[in-house]
Amino acid sequence: MKTLQSAFVPPVLSALAALAAVYAVSGARSSGQIIAGLACLGAAGTAAAFAYRAQSHARQQADRLAQLEHIAAASTDWTWATDRALRFTHLSAKFEAAFGFPPSRVIGQTCDVLMSEENDPGEIAQHRADLRAQHSFRDVTYQSRRADGRPIWVRVSGVPVVDERGAFNGYRGVASDVTAQFLAEEAARAAQSQLVELTDSIPGAVVQIRHDEAGLQILFVSAGIESLYGVDKAQAYDIEKLIANIHHDDVDRMGAEMEAAYHAHRNFHLEYRIVVDGKVKWIRAQAVAHVERSGSVVWNGLLTDISRLKTAEAKLREQQDRYERAVRASRDGVWDYDLRTDTLYYSERCYELLGVTPDVLGDKTATFIERVHPHDRERLRETIRGHIKAGTPYDVEVRIAVGDLPDTWPEGKCELRWFRLRAETERDGQGQAVRIAGILSNIDELKRQERELIAARERAELANKSKTEFLANMSHELRTPLNAVIGFAEVIEGELLGPLGNPKYQSYAGDIRESGQHLLNLINDILDHAKIEAGRRELHEEWLLLPDLIKGTVRLVRERAVDRNLTLNVLPADELPRVFADQRGLKQILLNLLTNAIKFTPEGGEVTVGVQASGNGVWIEVTDTGIGIASEDIDKAMSPFGQANNWLTRQHEGTGLGLALCKQLAELHGGRLDLESELERGTRVRVTLPAERLEKAAAEQAQATAKSA
Repeated sequence: MKTLQSAFVPPVLSALAALAAVYAVSGARSSGQIIAGLACLGAAGTAAAFAYRAQSHARQQADRLAQLEHIAAASTDWTWATDRALRFTHLSAKFEAAFGFPPSRVIGQTCDVLMSEENDPGEIAQHRADLRAQHSFRDVTYQSRRADGRPIWVRVSGVPVVDERGAFNGYRGVASDVTAQFLAEEAARAAQSQLVELTDSIPGAVVQIRHDEAGLQILFVSAGIESLYGVDKAQAYDIEKLIANIHHDDVDRMGAEMEAAYHAHRNFHLEYRIVVDGKVKWIRAQAVAHVERSGSVVWNGLLTDISRLKTAEAKLREQQDRYERAVRASRDGVWDYDLRTDTLYYSERCYELLGVTPDVLGDKTATFIERVHPHDRERLRETIRGHIKAGTPYDVEVRIAVGDLPDTWPEGKCELRWFRLRAETERDGQGQAVRIAGILSNIDELKRQERELIAARERAELANKSKTEFLANMSHELRTPLNAVIGFAEVIEGELLGPLGNPKYQSYAGDIRESGQHLLNLINDILDHAKIEAGRRELHEEWLLLPDLIKGTVRLVRERAVDRNLTLNVLPADELPRVFADQRGLKQILLNLLTNAIKFTPEGGEVTVGVQASGNGVWIEVTDTGIGIASEDIDKAMSPFGQANNWLTRQHEGTGLGLALCKQLAELHGGRLDLESELERGTRVRVTLPAERLEKAAAEQAQATAKSA
């Protein structure tokens, strides 16, 4: 500037001097006129000086802007400028390449026109405050929109521009499209966030540890450290806090193993204890080593709580110890067959049971099978094959030679004992059998007892058969004279041959007849039971109407019920189809049930009989309000000659065959007898006959058979 002044002021002053001389020569009238002329000339000179200076400043600004344009042309950035009101006065060509529309659209407007609503209001407000305060700013990033609506992120830097007098003339700066960088950073932040979330969700704690000459340093730890060590995640970056939790018996070992892994540049796998709130936890630390150029080792690893595993291992060791003690004390031998190597392991007890030494038995299956009786070998092989292939139970009984085998085995004589082999199979991931483990039990004594039991059962069955035959024969022998006794008693009681001398004789004859009839009924029950047991009871089946059968039977016992002051009810039944059955057998069932109900129901009670048909068949039911039967005595009452252990039942005569005969006769018809009873509440007995014995079902079955034929 000084150079410009030195070049410009002297000519002006010379011009002023010349002007003064002109005025003097021309004979100016007064000095005032001369001075006025000089003042005008001076003002003109000053204006010319300032105009020249402004032009020079503009040229300098243009040169500087041109230099910025040249710099921006070599990059992706663009230059910009504003006036005092912060309105754009200049945007270089790269602006249009970034936004897709010409700079003229925003020239004369502030930067607000470029800022979208998605920006952080707080950050935008701070930027506007910096602009109003005319502060320099650097790397301010905001979101905008391209011409096609796609988002663009712009990073802007600018400095305020002032004139020589220090007046603010606007901003000059550069801007760049950082969309790709911003999106990449966003993706990196999202990936980092997802990684943190992932590591926080992993059971245990993910850690990154560096070991260098300065010692150990935690670089990263996931949120799982809080549940493991009982410390906040932020506090866990202080490794001394973590070390303080390690069990005092494990601290030195942990330190030595970490140092060894550091110097060897290797991974580590550690198990140690920590103490949290007075409780001991087992921690497993597994980490992969990465060696940096500086020689430092960075381990990326996982800390997991294995306290339950350690507890389970301790219990397993305890169980194994108990198992081994039990095996040693057991009377059974334990064996383990490895199918992959075809080798057998035997416990000491196996050698004792087989009477051999380990060197004699060896470890091959062929040696063992050689000791099995020839007649049992194939059964053993089939059991093994079925168990391996189809999973059928491995449970087989075979005869095995014990002690030394003779040279002529199996033809030669040798001590044979019965053994039971039971086993389970272990399979691999493909379901293939790899091992079979089992036990060897000496059942020779059980087999001897079994043979004795079979012989005893055969003798008992023979004796029972003899008893049945005896009872049947005796019944036949007794019925003939008994019928004569009953017949003559009826003749005497009825005075068919003339009056008796004394009325008491007639009464005695009645007693003889009743006693004989009672005895005959007992003999008939015994005879029927004997026939059923012997399989000689035949059914004489015919089509029957159950209501008629029930009425006829009730008529036989009604007088007895009246004598005991009992109410005998017959429930009405819907129209029933005919039943194909043995009339005598059904009548005997119903008569026995009604007789029992009347016999064991106290005075004033009720006995009810009903019949009903359904899709499952037809049932006849007798219910009473009698003394009942205890639940533990029901089976006994249903067995032949069995009677409930009730002192009241002992007041009544009977053989205990009534219910047993009813059950046997029902089963002969393909049906069943069900009994429910409760002491002091009464008894309900239901006899059910199958549906195929009903007339309608029989007709339908005949039609179906005809169609199929």
